[in-house]
Amino acid sequence: DSLTNWGPFEEHDLSNGLRIMQLGVSTHLITARIMLPLLLKSEASLLVEITDGVGDHYRGTLFYDLAKASTRRLAFALNSEIAPKGHTAVAVTPGFLRSEAMLDLFGVTEENWHDGAKMDPHFQASETPRFVGRGIASLAADLDRKELGGRVLSSGWLGERFGCTDVDGRRPNFSQYAIDTLASAIAAIPASERPAAFETAEALSGKVGSAAAFVGVGGAELLEELRKGGDVRAAVQSTLKI
Repeated sequence: DSLTNWGPFEEHDLSNGLRIMQLGVSTHLITARIMLPLLLKSEASLLVEITDGVGDHYRGTLFYDLAKASTRRLAFALNSEIAPKGHTAVAVTPGFLRSEAMLDLFGVTEENWHDGAKMDPHFQASETPRFVGRGIASLAADLDRKELGGRVLSSGWLGERFGCTDVDGRRPNFSQYAIDTLASAIAAIPASERPAAFETAEALSGKVGSAAAFVGVGGAELLEELRKGGDVRAAVQSTLKI
């Protein structure tokens, strides 16, 4: 992320942008190319690409967006090639990952990580790297995983499917958390204020507090569904893909 310029493409440093592609795409290709011949020697192998998010929403700047989208597509392409041979490839995304870097960013440790919610309330729904690891291990042991080939799976979805929990016994599902948080915030907007709030993402963001972090993910599709005047939760559920 330190290489990313969160501005328009024409202002992005080209060297940094190409470095993002090298680190975020080429490394995956190299690893897959070297590892795949070894996997194909086994029966019904599983190849997992770690990515960031299940949705196709724009991620704010071109190189960053392209790098994240490429790993999802790589899993799909690899599965297209190896599925006929009895193997499976998927992409897996963690939720709000409580990595060492994020702990440092929030100025907390794993022992007092809850204090990070003072900086960002959504940190309360974060998860350790072990949670996504447990989900992948469960997927590897699932004899019916071929049906999931080529898909992008979240750690929260894997947790629900296989009953995995994080190290503290919780079962985080950041996607569902985001849906619940945004839907509740929108539902709290007075009916008389909703037409104006549903005009633009900026207007809606100004009405939903900290849930504004999720408005851009739903994008224009979310606003379109909300303007129809139907069930708010259904509108959020159908458009918010994190």
